[in-house]
Amino acid sequence: MGPSSRRPPIAAGLSARACALLVAVVVFAGVAAAGFLTAKSDPPLPIAAAKAIAIGERDPTLAATVKTATDAKVLYIDDETVTVTWFRHGRGIATTAIKTDGTTFHPATYPHQRAGYGAPLAHDAAVLGALLVLFLLATLRGPLLRWRTLDVLVLAAFLVPTVLIDRAWLVGGEAAGAVLLLYVLARGVVTAVRGTGDAEDADAPVLLQRLAARWRTPALPVQIAGALLLATVLVTATSTGMVDVATANMEGATLLSHGVLPYGHMPGDVVHGDTYGLPIYLIYTPFAALWPVASDWDDAVGSLLVAALGMLACAAGIARAMGGGRVTGSRWPAIIALLAFPAALMSTSSGTNDGLIAAALIWTLAWWARPAASSALLAGAGVAKIAPLVLLPLWLARLRGAALLRAIAACAAVGVATVAALVACGGVHGPFDMVHAMTFQLSRRSMMSLWTTLGLQGWQPIAQALTLAVALGGAALVALDRDVARDPRRVAGLLTAVLAALQLQANHWAPLYLLWLAPPAMVALLGPLGAPAPVRVEDEETVPAPAGFAPV
Repeated sequence: MGPSSRRPPIAAGLSARACALLVAVVVFAGVAAAGFLTAKSDPPLPIAAAKAIAIGERDPTLAATVKTATDAKVLYIDDETVTVTWFRHGRGIATTAIKTDGTTFHPATYPHQRAGYGAPLAHDAAVLGALLVLFLLATLRGPLLRWRTLDVLVLAAFLVPTVLIDRAWLVGGEAAGAVLLLYVLARGVVTAVRGTGDAEDADAPVLLQRLAARWRTPALPVQIAGALLLATVLVTATSTGMVDVATANMEGATLLSHGVLPYGHMPGDVVHGDTYGLPIYLIYTPFAALWPVASDWDDAVGSLLVAALGMLACAAGIARAMGGGRVTGSRWPAIIALLAFPAALMSTSSGTNDGLIAAALIWTLAWWARPAASSALLAGAGVAKIAPLVLLPLWLARLRGAALLRAIAACAAVGVATVAALVACGGVHGPFDMVHAMTFQLSRRSMMSLWTTLGLQGWQPIAQALTLAVALGGAALVALDRDVARDPRRVAGLLTAVLAALQLQANHWAPLYLLWLAPPAMVALLGPLGAPAPVRVEDEETVPAPAGFAPV
């Protein structure tokens, strides 16, 4: 899927780029100015910082650990809750939420070996090292002295913030993650503007395929992919490291199975556990009917099963999007690369819902030639978690005529169906209750944030403005330059840039969110492993599907 062999006249190309740049600059300046002018400091803490720290120090779960702390930070959560995090020489050692009535909420200490979520096996150094090697074997191919190799190494380097944050070195982990996200953002934009430039190497096998040929074991890639899929499902299904989101998903779905909207009706054992859109809880509802969860004392095994199914959907989608072409078995390296990507196993085995968003994003790309279905899927992901909505203008900008109308109608149908379901379960206030609950994600504060850990909240409007500038400037480029609109890798480059910017500006960033970024980044920067360049088809109404993107 390299750049098109036919180019518009230079003047036309420059005009499209100039217009896109102008849109980006105007949006950036306007949003940044508005952000600085309307910026407000956090509300006053509902509990004095010193009092909150003292309450936490008396908690029997934390007392012995926090005696060795060298620093403690208190953050506003809402008008009834603060969080306290204790550090020892820069490493987090304990945390808890504290209510205005003086009670501690989910006190926890961070063992030195692992502090994150997911199955213990997902944090093992040997396992992480083996997955890193598999990722490199499945993505590197000759010649190595080129940008694509650096792209692979940067994607692999996300293991660094993953391990640092997993071990509770929050400042170093968030800073390292921000640097890598900035690189991915820049490379996504460059890929969209200039094209991929590696069509001549599109059929080159990756290192794993070359090893399989040398060892005369042609089935090696499929065997490794199958083993990784099986291991991922087994590790996830038996995980003992579920994130609190897993419990919240099942609690909300349990309420929904009884005809009650989660918003404002959650048990309260997960702080703001009702901040997801209705599609998230709907997906978990069949599992909640079998394994209902009314509190965090109940087993949220349903979340693990959904996470495992979500990863299987991701694997199928990445195989479809990157596995086309003339090289036999080229879909298997793509599956290996996704499953071995840093934090993928941690994310899946934590029971989080991020795998569902990742699956929606990769199938949006895989359904390149199905405008209505792909747009509806992206709109559904946006209703579920807000952030994907920022991608929607860019995705629609590539379409023309009847295809665009069908896509818009599909998006509208998703919105109407969601509102109808909300009204049916919660009355006319149902849609407003969902929106109110979800907006907490836009205002929350967390120690797992570049802006909080480094005390840079005042500069966050710059990152927020950059996100919208890339999204809307990218949409202008896609709308005005048909060569960009026809090339899935160039559009995926813009999707990757926007997702990287969204994660960079976020109030809370965890390596688990990398699962969103991985599929479009792999499509844009690495290309279909072994697939040829796209064939241009003259059709302004529907965008043709290059190899690896054939319609169902």
